[in-house]
Amino acid sequence: MGGHWLWLGIGAMVPLLITGDFLLGDETKTPSYSHPFILNLILYSYLPVMIVTAFLFVWSMTPGDLLGYGALVVGATGYDVLAAKAGSTLFDYTGAALGMGVTYGVILPYSREHEYEADRLGVDYMVGAGYDARQAVDF
Repeated sequence: MGGHWLWLGIGAMVPLLITGDFLLGDETKTPSYSHPFILNLILYSYLPVMIVTAFLFVWSMTPGDLLGYGALVVGATGYDVLAAKAGSTLFDYTGAALGMGVTYGVILPYSREHEYEADRLGVDYMVGAGYDARQAVDF
């Protein structure tokens, strides 16, 4: 599915984000979780998705069949992805790039926020254990 289907990512993501922000608003509380590792599992499970998405974008932009991916998909599904790739234009790739940018722009700041909160909580735990907070890195 090449061509104008490459706009599907940003075409779905932007209305979803705008509607979600409008209906749900900002969450200002910091909840306590009994199993915080589940949040980390969700966060780190997105890394393979990001890698695959980046590879597929690079594959679609390169001439030929990078790493034989197109032949693999054609053999497994019978769908001619090489023909779909050939039918895509610069306009279509612009939509795909914007969709990737929005997706990465939503996920990456979220992980940085969690990292900052983890650092701050780590300092709080150190103070609770009797360490000198003045020796910690300033946030």
